[in-house]
Amino acid sequence: MSCGLPKSLFSPLAEQKKIVKKLDALAEKARALATLQSQQAADLKALKQSILHEAFAV
Repeated sequence: MSCGLPKSLFSPLAEQKKIVKKLDALAEKARALATLQSQQAADLKALKQSILHEAFAV
């Protein structure tokens, strides 16, 4: 299948596969970090509520 572009514009297939593998790994790390950040935000919110409850409990 040809899209009308010269082959010289593209990296060799092996290099493209290496790039995709690296990008997939980075995307997975980004997803893991986002999940961790969300959990930490929830934990901090709960901690804040706990501190406020202890500070103002009668």
